[in-house]
Amino acid sequence: MPVLGIGSYISYQYMKMGLPYVATDLTVVGILESGHYLFEEKPEQVIDAVLSFLAS
Repeated sequence: MPVLGIGSYISYQYMKMGLPYVATDLTVVGILESGHYLFEEKPEQVIDAVLSFLAS
C-alpha cells in the first residue's frame, strides 16, 4: 500500500528514518518551514503534497 509521510522541521528526519521499517511503497515530503501544525501553518503545501501523491 502506498504511504505518504508529511513532516515538519521537527518530524521530517524521524519519518525518513522510521517509516521505511513499516512501509515499502513510501513517499516522505518535508515542509521544513512549518512546526507542529502543518495543516494550519502551510495548508497549500500540504494539499499540494497530498494531491501529488494521489495523482502518482
